[in-house]
Amino acid sequence: MYPGNSDSIEYEVEKIIIHQKIYDKILYFIKWKNCGLNENTWEPEENLVNCPDILNDYKSKNNLLKKKK
Repeated sequence: MYPGNSDSIEYEVEKIIIHQKIYDKILYFIKWKNCGLNENTWEPEENLVNCPDILNDYKSKNNLLKKKK
């Protein structure tokens, strides 16, 4: 889930590098702050609740925002 798979430490997102869609679910490839590149992870959106600005900026730049009807 997070670098090192430690449940007791919450890591901060530095940036979202790329995304992919698998079975109607979007996963984001995350670069974690103060972590090496080998600790980047694929995360579903529900794991990214503490970085709404980073997530919204990424979605906006990549046309992933849901359009209102």
